[in-house]
Amino acid sequence: MAKKPRYFVIVAHCLLNPSTRVHLLGRRYIVAEKICDFFLSKHISIIQLPCPEFTAMGYWRNPQGRQQ
Repeated sequence: MAKKPRYFVIVAHCLLNPSTRVHLLGRRYIVAEKICDFFLSKHISIIQLPCPEFTAMGYWRNPQGRQQ
């Protein structure tokens, strides 16, 4: 019997958890919900990457760009 292939997607932390975004950017829970619903409806697993910016600086941080 052949095994069914399994698929997964790696997603940025801020797309799935709007609470960790910089306080100035606001929260868009609808986007996170749509992303999860889309992949889960197709039986695709989701791997959420950790957020180094949130881990290092916490919630009350200034927005960072590539230069920082």
